[in-house]
Amino acid sequence: MIFVDTNLFIYAVGRPHPLRGPARAFFAESIGQRGRLCISAEVLQARDLCHLASCLRRGVREIKTFDQRLAEVSSFLFSS
Repeated sequence: MIFVDTNLFIYAVGRPHPLRGPARAFFAESIGQRGRLCISAEVLQARDLCHLASCLRRGVREIKTFDQRLAEVSSFLFSS
């Protein structure tokens, strides 16, 4: 079982980033190999709160939540 750091999720579904490709490849490979991944709910919640605070400070008016974006990207990951 592999503990996945929340940054890996953010790289895979967030804004363009140099690690987006490797992050998506990691998840695609894990799905293909039926790898067992785990993550802490507390870590995800803390990351979401920090992201929300950052958006509010920058004046972002429309916020796409992590779960909404993950659902969009999941269709990409599971269809490959």
